Amino acid sequence: MVGGQDGIFAAAANGAITYMTWFDGQGYRLWGIRGLFLVDGGAIVGAGLVLLAFVRWQLARHRFPGSA
Repeated sequence: MVGGQDGIFAAAANGAITYMTWFDGQGYRLWGIRGLFLVDGGAIVGAGLVLLAFVRWQLARHRFPGSA
């Protein structure tokens, strides 16, 4: 069973690599090397904002004793 779980994890990781390669390629095709880096940087900023929103939501849901 562990081998099957490893396969699912590897497939999920390969999916992210595949779509980012495609998006980076589109940025390069349209705007050259600057487009590649802008698309890549935009994806990083977007993912960071989603993670920040999730953390803030979790902190708001779970107030800790003694916090203001």
